[in-house]
Amino acid sequence: MKIYALKGHERPLTCVKFNSDGDILFSCAKDGMVTAWYSENGERWGTYDGHGGAVNSLDVSFDSSLLVSGSSDNTARLWDVNSGENLFVWRHRVPIGSVRFSLGEQHMLMVTQPFMRDPGAIHIYQINRDDPTQQSQESQIVLRDFGSSSTRINEARWGPLNNQIFAACDDGVVRVIDVETGTSIGEIHEHEKEVRDLQFSKDQGCFITASSDMSARLFDTRTLQLMKTYTTAAPVNAAAISPLKMHVITGGGQEASMVTTTAGKAGRFEIRFFHTIFENELGNIPGHFGPVNALDFTRDGSMFASGGEEGYVRLHQFDDKYLKATDGM
Repeated sequence: MKIYALKGHERPLTCVKFNSDGDILFSCAKDGMVTAWYSENGERWGTYDGHGGAVNSLDVSFDSSLLVSGSSDNTARLWDVNSGENLFVWRHRVPIGSVRFSLGEQHMLMVTQPFMRDPGAIHIYQINRDDPTQQSQESQIVLRDFGSSSTRINEARWGPLNNQIFAACDDGVVRVIDVETGTSIGEIHEHEKEVRDLQFSKDQGCFITASSDMSARLFDTRTLQLMKTYTTAAPVNAAAISPLKMHVITGGGQEASMVTTTAGKAGRFEIRFFHTIFENELGNIPGHFGPVNALDFTRDGSMFASGGEEGYVRLHQFDDKYLKATDGM
């Protein structure tokens, strides 16, 4: 495995995301920066400047033409990927969490976080692809069925065919919301503490959650039944499913507030590989010297990226021995 340590942020990473071709990696962090990297060699391609606060999430369209980012400066911004031009700004009264394009990129979801008297919500916007500079400030749909008004949505993603939205919440519940009716059609109460991440498999047949209860869990998308549990000895901040092998990876570590008094090994900042079916840990990759906050695979599974609390992005490229292995692992 070839690993590149990419230094382009001064504060903790919040999200890493490959484009559909896997040749560009995007990252964002609490320093307000959105950065693009060549995945082949780890060189920085460019930055998207404009946010005035921590950038909490980003997503890129399937054709790699548009990028959206959500920030604690109460704005979400739409960017031209190639030119870096800021095409449009959505403005809210509260911080923005997750932002995700729908399948087909005709819509986008935007999570607003609870702040003072404003409860957390998911806003759905129609995206004008013909003229990206002309977007509506008004959301088409607002979803608010998330338990109490103080519930924080840590991650939200579109389900299959854009009919549902899956929301990972800080009360330990995963909620499935019907987009048309705006009501909750399912809840998962398997985690004991907050759910920090949620990612689907490539075919969206299952999804994995990461929790501060020191576990990641695999669920069936249709039935919401728990399928597998991957247990660690530290809080799990991120988890991802390999599209190539029967592997899942997890990242996390000791709480950020305790990092300065903890050695890397003791803090359990390694990225851990588990067998998807048998649930056993296969190995781990050290390198980060703070908690791992974000993980993402390329669509072909040939590499993955991680973002750490210490401000580094690490790009991991699998070697031919791993990629050509025929043992089902």
